[in-house]
Amino acid sequence: MKIGVACYYREQWERFLATADDPEILESTWEEWRENADRCINMLRAAGLDVVEVLVDIDELNEYCRKHHLPNNAETRSHYVALYVREHYKEL
Repeated sequence: MKIGVACYYREQWERFLATADDPEILESTWEEWRENADRCINMLRAAGLDVVEVLVDIDELNEYCRKHHLPNNAETRSHYVALYVREHYKEL
């Protein structure tokens, strides 16, 4: 079973912070976020989990949120990434 981890484009970070409904829980810079994400991903892999880094385009995420009347928050982003993994990494 694959575990998806949301990853973000450096050039979209400011727009991500501006459109997220929970910016207070996010790192203030992409570099801080990347460092924390790498640490988390490495810990998950060390625990034997099959981690997939899912690059999230902020415009596509915001469109998904609008279409489904969802806030752009941690819960929605986690669900968005889980759907991506399920659709793109179907295991036989």
